[in-house]
Amino acid sequence: MKNKRSDPVSDNQPILHDLTVSWLHDFKFQREKSTIEMYKRVVRILEKSPVGSLKMSDLDRHSLQQLINENAAHPRTCQKIMLTYKQVIKYAISMHILPVYALYDLCEGISVPRYRPVERLPLSQEEKDAIRSARSKLDPRELSYLMILMGCGLRREEAIALTPSDISIARRTIRVNKAVGFYKGSPYSKGTKNGIERSVPMPPDTLSALQAYLPLIKGNHLFTDSEGGMLTVGTYRTLWNGITRKIYKEMPPGAEHKLTAHGFRHNYCTLLCYQIPTISVRKVASLLGDSEAMVMNVYNHILEEKEDLESVINVIAAEM
Repeated sequence: MKNKRSDPVSDNQPILHDLTVSWLHDFKFQREKSTIEMYKRVVRILEKSPVGSLKMSDLDRHSLQQLINENAAHPRTCQKIMLTYKQVIKYAISMHILPVYALYDLCEGISVPRYRPVERLPLSQEEKDAIRSARSKLDPRELSYLMILMGCGLRREEAIALTPSDISIARRTIRVNKAVGFYKGSPYSKGTKNGIERSVPMPPDTLSALQAYLPLIKGNHLFTDSEGGMLTVGTYRTLWNGITRKIYKEMPPGAEHKLTAHGFRHNYCTLLCYQIPTISVRKVASLLGDSEAMVMNVYNHILEEKEDLESVINVIAAEM
């Protein structure tokens, strides 16, 4: 930073990498383990970059832009660097290492490559046909997991966290009040994404699958490993690969294999959005445990597909 500082700051000037490590140590207990891993990846980037060895007092906008440019081939990583950098600058301000205006002075006007997430599409007719054909080949555990994703739109981490007591056959609902995260491949319990409990109705096929599966459960969770323990990353992949392998066998040769757990959630959301205004945007968001803004984003895509500008003009003309 080139401007002479007029407000009092500490003479003890750590380098950027070391202060980032200190910040992460002080605040890691307030964040999800997966988020901590993301910040640690940024720390490793700082270890390798000349920018990481700069004293805090020597940072300027060029420093951050250099760091971004070094990672420009990975836009998502650049976003994470920017997020971490701002948090560390705020931390430095709170520790009187940098002046109060440092956040603007160091971060404003930085050019960051735009991250474009992969467009999510609902299930294709080819995929739907293959799923119908494969259902009879899935074992009760596999079928129940698939039907929960398809029929109830749960996130992967919410479905894995389900216990038998979350399933109400009488009310035909699933209670969603927790989730599972993974840290270095091992599971840990956490809250839902928005921290709100919800109840999701089960369609007949989901209900039927769970009625057959519930008596077979031996562990504390709906989906467990062979010893009744919570699924790890490895045992979850075994479950998911077993399901998709049977589905892919029902698809035509050369068909694209791209099924994901989140894809089923997006398909569920899309089907609900097609029912608006019979069902409200708020209700769709409630069933998904997500924001109304996210639902409207999906709904707007549906409206764009159904747009018929000529018909709209004809209606206006008829009223004139």
